Amino acid sequence: MRAGIAHGSWFEAASGKKDLFTGDALLCAHHLGETQQLISIAICDITRERFLKNPPFLLHGSPVVLDYPIPVKGGGYEKRGALNWPAFCQREHPNLQSLTAQTLADHFSEFGRYETLGENERAIHENTVAFIQSLNMVSPR
Repeated sequence: MRAGIAHGSWFEAASGKKDLFTGDALLCAHHLGETQQLISIAICDITRERFLKNPPFLLHGSPVVLDYPIPVKGGGYEKRGALNWPAFCQREHPNLQSLTAQTLADHFSEFGRYETLGENERAIHENTVAFIQSLNMVSPR
């Protein structure tokens, strides 16, 4: 899963059976989600700055939002806010730190085993594992 969270204006046009949503916030969120090369939820600069001014923490001390150099399509990295989703998962999955790209990809084998994935898809899994391993995971209480 790749997603983006953005703050800003948006517009909804309701026509009964089908609604249309558009606006800067939705376009920004779509861009954030689609350009990142890892399984994550990226956060726009405005929202990231608001979180970092008064950062919320999980009960076990991990921050909810992290600054992280997110790999992006086309190469390179962009410093973005990222939801610290591994901290939300660590109670149910305490061995995330030892995860490999192959194990992660094989978990989602309906999309193909690691060996059969293209270069881009392998990079997404490798970048995700690097993200998880970069975290100083706090043991859940």
